[in-house]
Amino acid sequence: MAVATIIAFIFKYLVDKVFIFEDKTEYFSKTHFKMVILYGSFAVLTTLIFWGFELSFKYFLNFKTAPYVGAVIGLITGYTIKFFLDKKYVFENRNK
Repeated sequence: MAVATIIAFIFKYLVDKVFIFEDKTEYFSKTHFKMVILYGSFAVLTTLIFWGFELSFKYFLNFKTAPYVGAVIGLITGYTIKFFLDKKYVFENRNK
């Protein structure tokens, strides 16, 4: 599970860097290292948002599919927040 998480993180970072934000920062530079750390920090933060929604729906709402509804809302919220955080702080117009 840990290996799959690492591979998924690297894959998503590269997709965001190359295709979504078209970032031209040189790999293995000090700036790039800082970008990866910040990107990872935002990933942890938005994962906590996802878990918060899922667990809140599970424990505070009394219907069978509540955790799934919370998970969907949490994923949408987390990924939206992460996109804007990445855009503003990680890939902040470095390619311009």
